[in-house]
This record gives sequence, C-alpha cells and structure tokens, in this order.
Amino acid sequence: MTAVRRLKLAAMLSAAASVLFIPGAALAQKSFDVAQAAANCADAKSHFEIAREINTPDAYQAHIDAFPNCPYAEFARILRDKLTKGSAAAKAPPAPAQAATAPASPGSSGAPAAAQATTAPAQTAVPADQAKQMAEVLVDRLNKLPLMQAADAPKVHYDTATMKGGNLILTNLRLTKLDRQAGWSGLTFDEARVVAPKLSPDGTFEADLVQLKGGSIRADGENGPNDRVATIQSATVGRLYLAGSGGAVGNDRLGPVSADGLSASGITGYNRQGAIFTIAAVSLAATGTSAHVPNTLALSLSDLSLSAAQMAAGTESPLAEVKKLGYDPFVFSGDLVLKQDPSTKTLVLQHGISLKDGGQLRLQATIDAFDPAVIEATLAGGNPAAALMSLAATLKNARLDYVDQSLTGKVLTMAAQSENIDPKLFTAAIPSVVKESVAQATGSAKLAETLASATDSFVSQPKSVSLSLDPSQPVALAQLFFGLMGGSNPLQVLSQLGPSVSVNGAAPVPLQLAALPQAGETDAAKAPTPGSSQGPVPSAPAQADVASLVSACDRLAADADDPVKPADVAGTKGIEEIDHARAIPACEAAHAAAPNEPRITFELGRAYAAAGRDADAARLYREAADAGESVAQYELAMDYYNGRGVSPDPMEAIKLLQASAAQGNGYAAYWLGTEKVNGTNIPADYAGAMELFRKAADFGVPEALTELGKMYYRGQNVPVDYAKALDYFRRAAVKNAASGYFYVGFMEALGLGGAKPNPAVAAADMMKGLLLGDADAQAIIVDGGAKTFDVSVRKAIQTYLHNEGFYSGTADGVLGPGTQQAIAAWRSAKRG
Repeated sequence: MTAVRRLKLAAMLSAAASVLFIPGAALAQKSFDVAQAAANCADAKSHFEIAREINTPDAYQAHIDAFPNCPYAEFARILRDKLTKGSAAAKAPPAPAQAATAPASPGSSGAPAAAQATTAPAQTAVPADQAKQMAEVLVDRLNKLPLMQAADAPKVHYDTATMKGGNLILTNLRLTKLDRQAGWSGLTFDEARVVAPKLSPDGTFEADLVQLKGGSIRADGENGPNDRVATIQSATVGRLYLAGSGGAVGNDRLGPVSADGLSASGITGYNRQGAIFTIAAVSLAATGTSAHVPNTLALSLSDLSLSAAQMAAGTESPLAEVKKLGYDPFVFSGDLVLKQDPSTKTLVLQHGISLKDGGQLRLQATIDAFDPAVIEATLAGGNPAAALMSLAATLKNARLDYVDQSLTGKVLTMAAQSENIDPKLFTAAIPSVVKESVAQATGSAKLAETLASATDSFVSQPKSVSLSLDPSQPVALAQLFFGLMGGSNPLQVLSQLGPSVSVNGAAPVPLQLAALPQAGETDAAKAPTPGSSQGPVPSAPAQADVASLVSACDRLAADADDPVKPADVAGTKGIEEIDHARAIPACEAAHAAAPNEPRITFELGRAYAAAGRDADAARLYREAADAGESVAQYELAMDYYNGRGVSPDPMEAIKLLQASAAQGNGYAAYWLGTEKVNGTNIPADYAGAMELFRKAADFGVPEALTELGKMYYRGQNVPVDYAKALDYFRRAAVKNAASGYFYVGFMEALGLGGAKPNPAVAAADMMKGLLLGDADAQAIIVDGGAKTFDVSVRKAIQTYLHNEGFYSGTADGVLGPGTQQAIAAWRSAKRG
C-alpha cells in the first residue's frame, strides 16, 4: 500500500470536500474557485457544500454553472436569490437556516440527499401541527410492529416534536412499559433527530438517518445508579423504512420494517456498585439486500472494557490469579460478517474476537449451495431437524486462526506458578502431555505425533496457529452436523474435511484422522499387508518442499502490512518494490503447491500487479479476498476505485473495505472514514467517521490523524476546536504525513489554534506537504494559486522558491505562470 496510491484515492474521494476554509469574518475576504470541480452529478454534493461554506452569490452561481442539470442547482438558485434580492420566499420555500454553515449535526449534510432532490426544498419553519403529524405517524408505525402487540409490551412515547432544516426533532423519545409512573422501566433518549423524513401516500414512513443521543436503559429496582442498567451516548439507525399497510415491499428491503444499519457508541453498564463495563461502539449493518435477504450482514463490537475484578467475577476465578495476566482492564473487540452471493449461492462466514495486546482468534468458512429461499421454506414446516436434513448446503472450506501477541506466554507462566513448577519445565512438558492424551483418546499414533509436534513449535515461540479444513469434495452440512452430534465415530466424519494445522506461518501439515480403532487394533494393524492389492496413496509434494516454495514467495512478494505473513519476513509496502521477474515464477510454484493458502494467492496477485498484469492481479485478489485475506480485500477495493483490472465500482470497493476493516485493517478503516465524511457513496456519518479515523490512527495510518484534525477544525461530531485540530496536524507531521505538514503550515499561515502567524514558517511547512504529494496542497497552492491566504503568505511561498533556487521573479504574491513553473521545476528536482 503505497503513499502514491493512497494519495491518488484521497484526491478522488475528498479533494473538494476536505479543503479547510478560513473561519469567521476572514472568510468573506477570501475567494475560492468552486467552478474547477468536474461537471458531473457525482461531485455535485461536495461542490454544493463548498459553495455553502463560502456563502456568496458568486459561489452559488459557480455551482449553477458547473452543475446546471444536477439536483443541487435549484437549491443554489434559491440561496443565490436570497442573498442578492432578499426575496427567496416569493420564489420558493426558504432554504434551511444552516445552509450557509457546516452541517447542523453529525451525519447530516444540511440539505436533502440527492435521492430526494426532486421534492420541494426543506423549510426553515414548519407548522407545529405538521411536525406533530409526522411524529405521530412514526410512533404509530413503531407501536404497530408485531413485537409490540402483546398486552404487556412496551410502547414508544415522546414529549415534543419540531421540524428544523427539514429534519424531525423529538425530545425524550422512550420505549417503556409503564410510562410516567413510579415503577417504569425501559429505554430513553434525550433527543432523536430524524433526518429527511418522508411520508408516502400509502402511509410508508422513510428517513435517511435517525440519530439518537443521551440514551439510558433503566430497570426499576434492579441495579445501578438511579436504577440504570446502561447509558448510551449516541445511537444511529440508517435508512429507516416502515412500510404502509397493504403496500408491496421491494426486494431491496429486508421486509416491511428495515434499516441499513444500527449502531451505538459510548455504552456504559452498571450494577449497584457503579460502572462495570464500557463499550466504545457496537454496530449491525446490512448491505446489498436482494429478495429480502442482505447480501452482507456485519456485526461488530469495539473495545468492550472489563476490569480485572469484573473478569474474575465473571469467570469465577481468584482476583489475584486474574491480575497475574497483567490486563486491567481487559479490552475485547469482535466482529461477525455473513456475506452471501445469490448468483453463486455461496455464503462466507467471518468471525473474530481479540483481546487488546493479547491475541486474536478468527474463523472463516465458505458454504456452497446456500439458498435462503430453501431455508425459509423448510423452516416454515415447523420441523427444524427435517429442515436441516433437506438442505443441500455444503462446506467448501474453513479456517480457524489464532494470532498471539502476549496472552499465551502469560497464561503458561500463570499456570506454571499455580502448579509451583518452573515455567520453562512446565512449557517443555506440554507436548508430551498432548501426545499421550491424543493417543489415548483416538488410538492414532500419527495424529498424536503431529499434534504434539505442532504444540511444541507453538509453545516454544507462540506466534500463530491455523487449523484448516479443505475437503477434496464438498461435505453436506446436514451430514456433518448429525455425524458429529450423533455419529459413533466423529473422527471418521472429520477425516472427510481434509484437516491440517500450521504453526507460526509454516506450511500446513495434514492431520491424519483415522477411524477409531476396534479393540486391539493399532495403526500398524490397519496398514496394507505385503502383496495386497492396495497400493500406496498418492501424496502431495513433500512438506519440506512445499514450505520451501511458500517461503520463497513470501520473501519476494509479501505485503509488509499483511498480519498473517511470517513474522521474520519484512515484506514490501508497494508493488513497485517487487522484483516481478523473480517473484512470479516463485509464487506460481508456491500457489500450485499450496492452492488453498489465501496469503500465497494474494502474493501471486501482487507479483502480477508489479508486472502490469492488472486483470490477473484482480482475479487473484478476489480469490484471496473471498477467502478472508484482509490485505487482499483492501487492495481489491483500491482496484475497484481506480478501475484497475476490473470495472470501476465504488460500492463494491466500499463492501471490500468494510470486510477488511472488520478484520482490523487500518488503511481500510481510513478510507471508510473518508467515505463517511464525504457522504457521496454512503450516507455521511461524522460519528462513525471519527471512530474509524481513530482506529486507523491506532493502526499506524498517519493521514488519519490529519482527518481527525479536520473534523475538530470543522466541528464535525465535536465542537470546533482549533487547538485540538492543530495538535492532530502536528502529530501527523511527526509521522511524516504529507497532509500533516501542509495543515500545520495552513494553521501557521492563519494563526489558528495557538499557532503564531508566521508566513515564512507556514510556507516551508506547506511546501513540504506539497512536495510529498498532499492533494489539498495541490488544490490550494497550485490549482487555486494560494488565493485562500493573505498576500504575505503568497509572497513567502515565492521567497521560499527563490531561496531554493527555482524562482527569480518578484515576490509580488501573485502565483502566476512564472511561479507555477518554478513550483513544477522544484518538485521535479526534489523528487528526482
């Protein structure tokens, strides 16, 4: 993942929307050429928001000229006329009051979404009875849900309803059984903001987004301060849909009641003593719905934090023993992703759970012949067992990975101390115990020896363990289930799955699961007798040969950011660093020897990409991505953005980024955050974007620090705070991020956030960002002629170029052709 490729995507996603503008009165004195954006409706929203920030008739006219046939042109005309003539009310309903400012709330653009642009613009003042009517329809639809029909079921209530900027605002929204009575319990939110609500003639209620804040779950007399069970800082429901009575529900909906996603952040749980756990965020998202079934369903939980005392209580362990592990608090994260392809009837399951600074456990399974319609029909018969037996779904492959960070060593040390044994002696004895136990349980000396060897390799140097199932032929799930649960010989069933184990990145070793022996039967007794007709079974290449081939491919083509590559392999950041002439034959041989190893499949794709074979690279990236290779998912997403080897498809790119980010890939989280800020391909969600940027920054993506600074600069999801913005910019610069250097200079040029106005220092920092390839530096300094800044800053840029030996003209503050030629020559010389 190279900086050049990241910057190229940055320019495409957010070059216009991410530019920071001078705040306050200084904004009115500056100009910005908004007409430079590409004239297509895909860019209209970002372009319109830039015009809103400038808020001048010329800016709105520039938008109208650039996008005359796009939805936001009409809004631009209204705002232009309002500023110039003060008569917008006579021509059309007035635009939202906050249209000339940043969005009023996280995730809200302050203007109707493009999908609703054919309706009348939202009004600043809506009659109270209209807001009441909209609120009553929403509450009525919710209270008529099937789950709400029981006599003792809770009901939805609210206090007040108002309309602001086209959004419905409800106060004290609550779901309670006993409303306003002494013993009430339930869920409440201080405020609910229903973004762009829409009521159809058939009674269907829709909204782009529902944002909730100040949540509390209360169980009277149960536990916690003021009987709180939990508090929730904020929650979001995406694309809410409540069908009217009698209307047909399209296949792109989950059903009469659906939403694209649910999320909550800032969750704290309580008991009588106080807080017992916190959760940073939890979310459930469904995408690509067809035939009322989501093509992708993703559940994630971020940073579940439990104290050592709470872990001890929950596991019924002595607190002193739990504290020996050295985690306080214990911080867990997890995810579950189900992705089905209706065209191939394939279902991919991905599940992971991790302990921060401890380790990660991940499961992936691929199921063929998966047909939701068959499942629904068979379950409707009321006999789950018969329904399961009737399924044709088969297990194609599965893999369970454990990647250790420090947990294994701590557990072994704690266990040794508990037994009063020297930790080294305790660890050395474990393989023998495993060998003896497996041999006694299965009667297979070969299996016992294999597992003992794998155990020895892992406990000696704990890094990773992978258990793979690769059956030579698909195995019916029904057969597998009943064979394991009720069969007399589970090992015989498992032997059909082609199990193998890999330790610390070594080549997989097959697990020879023989049938459980009869009384007195041994492995030797089951071996072919001399002269029998049973010949030797053909075998795969010798394990040493396979390991050698895999190792060669890893050394030549591994990605430095791949979490599953061998620890002793450095890898390369970008494909341009790969010697494809050597890597392609090496990785082709490794792929032939280990065709079911996703990492090798991905690395062969990287080698092809280095040779310019983009279509072959994308094909292999897809194979590895479908098998759960997180970096392959990221790289394939980049291909879909850039149309490299595949047809451009931003939505497919986003799906791949979501899958990769769910596995902890920080680069994928960064681009998802950019998408959520930009709001072009998916709904804007500032709270979600900030969470993703923080994860990316923790992962080591320095550009994410810049994006966090921008959000504090603009006041997106947080109050405007220039000091924090500058701090994030400086942290990004320390990590050598081009955007960090540019925005440190930007703040120095404007004297914001505590930075002293210093044109010379500002020019040097901004030019460093430009040299390293920052897209915003290009947009403002080169494309915009640095007109955003005072003449003193523009002169400082010319002086900087003069001191570097590339500009000999007058420092007049006009970055015309002569200055631009000097910039081009300076960049060429420095980069060369």
